[in-house]
Amino acid sequence: DFYPQSGEIDIVENANNAQNNQMSLHVSNKQGQCIITSNPAMTATKDRWNNCAEEANGGCDANDPRTNSFGSGFSNNGGGVYAMEWTVQAVRIWSFPWGAIPSGASGPLGSSPNPDTWGTPTTVFESNNGSGCDMSAHIRNQRIVIDTTFCGIWASGTWSSSGCAAKTGYGSCEDYVKNVPGDFKYAFWTFNSIMAYT
Repeated sequence: DFYPQSGEIDIVENANNAQNNQMSLHVSNKQGQCIITSNPAMTATKDRWNNCAEEANGGCDANDPRTNSFGSGFSNNGGGVYAMEWTVQAVRIWSFPWGAIPSGASGPLGSSPNPDTWGTPTTVFESNNGSGCDMSAHIRNQRIVIDTTFCGIWASGTWSSSGCAAKTGYGSCEDYVKNVPGDFKYAFWTFNSIMAYT
């Protein structure tokens, strides 16, 4: 299957100078079925769109209010752990800053992870929200994709409003990347591990 037919779960994502993580769910079903609500307990706040259909504004998303969950704030804090649980009922995502990661065998880095012991999730995308969303029909055959996108629709579209044009002196993201490549020597990911459990 291809995107968006198999859906997409964005665990870590944002653009430009953002310091907080934005988690998103994209599904291919028609508008009005898979939505994000404020009903499940979560620490993130629902963002602009609650409709997860790809045809309706590119998915549903929620913002982690902590300024150490993305970008330089995340790096300066020593990183952290992102964990996701994907079931037929829901996709739940947790973000643990370094120094606040649940320990022991049931923790996200343990030998027998148990998400029920990790506290309130950062974000919850539910199937049982009364909207008729069938999570198992819309989220399937996922792959882990790690990338750093230079510019693109999102970053370029918010270049001026995010303050990047004023900060860099370049009117577009593309011109900045093309003319000042040395500014991106620290634009990389470092992973201690990536673990998947079934």
